[in-house]
Amino acid sequence: MADGEIERAQAAILAAAAPLIGVRDGALIDLPGEADPDDCATWLGETALMQRLGARRVPQAAPDAAWMIGPVTRPGPASVDVVWIGADATGAGLAEATGLQTVGANIEFSDFADGVDVSVAAQSAGERLLATDWPRLSVRPASAETYRGLPATARARLWVQRALRLLSLGRVVITDRPRVHILCTLAGIPHVLIGLHTDAPASELGLLAATPQGAWSAAQSRLAQQEAGPPIDLAARFSAGAPQEIWRHRRERAARRLSPGARVLDLGQGEGAMEALVPEAAAYRRADFDGAQADGADHICALGVLERLDDPAALWTWLATARVRVILTYPVLTPACAPDHRRRLGWRSDLTRAELLTMAKEAGFMLTAEEAAPPDSLLLVFDPAPASQAAPAAPPPARRRSRTRSDRSPRARSGRG
Repeated sequence: MADGEIERAQAAILAAAAPLIGVRDGALIDLPGEADPDDCATWLGETALMQRLGARRVPQAAPDAAWMIGPVTRPGPASVDVVWIGADATGAGLAEATGLQTVGANIEFSDFADGVDVSVAAQSAGERLLATDWPRLSVRPASAETYRGLPATARARLWVQRALRLLSLGRVVITDRPRVHILCTLAGIPHVLIGLHTDAPASELGLLAATPQGAWSAAQSRLAQQEAGPPIDLAARFSAGAPQEIWRHRRERAARRLSPGARVLDLGQGEGAMEALVPEAAAYRRADFDGAQADGADHICALGVLERLDDPAALWTWLATARVRVILTYPVLTPACAPDHRRRLGWRSDLTRAELLTMAKEAGFMLTAEEAAPPDSLLLVFDPAPASQAAPAAPPPARRRSRTRSDRSPRARSGRG
């Protein structure tokens, strides 16, 4: 009985691989998961298949093919400090690693275009922690028929989309799954990977930890860094040529966030130095904030603008009417970037990172990417939040006039031109 089942399965696999018969050179671009018998069994089976097909070259280890998905936009804002994905997220060791008591929670993903509702069984500790693992994601019974009608590629895309949405709920992600490390890197989500993964070295986004306790500690350190903001290097800011170099770097980083064919409105950018950096076939125009019209723009850049306004809320009120991608820089208020330092540089507002994100949320935006903009700022990317996630619009404040180009200081002009 078993022999017959094996023979039928092998015959079906060979039939599916028929287009490859006669291909003499080939390689498996994959790595079996460490301590994952399921993945290792598939790896050995793929090796045997290539041998049966007569390929001259059989498996070659390479980075996981998931990297070929390429960079993706973070699909939603963070709502908890840590999202924990993996075996350690569902056992008794979770409380030992975190010191937190959790309760059962259920998350629903029901706003995707494919019409398939997915639920996630998780453990929650309020805004501190959300813990689950991939086997705890499931299709809702009402969507089962729709799901069964999807082809394999659409199903794979469905699960990756839900995974990215779930991961984006965390300011930091902890995981023991190497492919979660890949997805977090692709989406720009800070994370900590548990275990000895020689193929996943530590990076700006991803840290390594040997144990769940070590991962929790590393995540708390990363959260503290986010709240503290980037380190301040006054010597770097005021050294010869520094303003030009600082803003050149920021413009280059912002340009990487523009889509091909983007229609860019560049606020307050002096002589429009960013125009040379926009993608091919993109449309570009610049304007001062006062009197600017967003008509036709689908990206708005505001580098070095918000900190020079007496009323930052006025900019967000205006952006709320545009509802397009916003790329901005801002030096968040921190002990190292205190009001006296800010006034020396002509900065008129003192927002913490949390206050800035709240202001954006109230205007109907969600944070989708974030990176340091040395020596003292953050570069932030906001996209319009789906209607279900947008906060009620606040009453528009009285709009106050920003400084015109003629009354900016020479330092401000060199930094923003």
